[in-house]
Amino acid sequence: MTNPPIKRSDRFHLSANLIRSAESPLWLHFQRGMKILLPSLKKARESANRIACLSNLRQLGMAMLLYTQDNKGKYPSHADQPAQYEDWIYWQKSRRQQDSRVAKYIGNFNPSVFRCPSDDFTLRPRNLSEPYFYSYTMNYLFSCRAPQPIAIYSRVHNAVNKIVLVDEDERSLDDGNWHPLLVGSSVENFLGTRHDGRKQTLKARGNVAFADGHADWITRKESQNSRFYDPDVR
Repeated sequence: MTNPPIKRSDRFHLSANLIRSAESPLWLHFQRGMKILLPSLKKARESANRIACLSNLRQLGMAMLLYTQDNKGKYPSHADQPAQYEDWIYWQKSRRQQDSRVAKYIGNFNPSVFRCPSDDFTLRPRNLSEPYFYSYTMNYLFSCRAPQPIAIYSRVHNAVNKIVLVDEDERSLDDGNWHPLLVGSSVENFLGTRHDGRKQTLKARGNVAFADGHADWITRKESQNSRFYDPDVR
């Protein structure tokens, strides 16, 4: 009588059992190798996510710049509460993201451009009226609704170093607004460090978009320096 052929899945399990039992040193070597490999794979995945996040911010930064060209140098609104027509992002459930004021300046618009691939949307400890399920927020000092001399692109000092959008930390994400003057308060808005091991130090880095349209990875300390966030500071 001919024995039935061993299925591929059975051969795999048989081989695994042999490694674990008859050749336990080989199994231990395999485990050690995986312990070395897995952190490297995780680091590579996070690096890829950081690059994708920078790409999103670069698109949004350029959209902001194009918006100013159509609006006499003015920027859109910072998208806090209540909702405004000029909000840079329409983030509330009752609004369509494709109607966001910057959306028409993004080719082949997809709402995913508002989200960092490493953002954990289940972590939203702050909630003003409804959760903010996006990752990026606008520098309040550039808003057309900020209570100070309105920022005009042509008057921004050193636009290449002035933050207009940030990848904000999950701990403070509650609307489309990033307010750099709240440092040290109970409602501080933090630069997200999800691509830097989620470290909570001033040396930890996060992604931002600048007023000239480019995006980069900067330290949290730099994000708290007026030379990087205030359009009127040289």
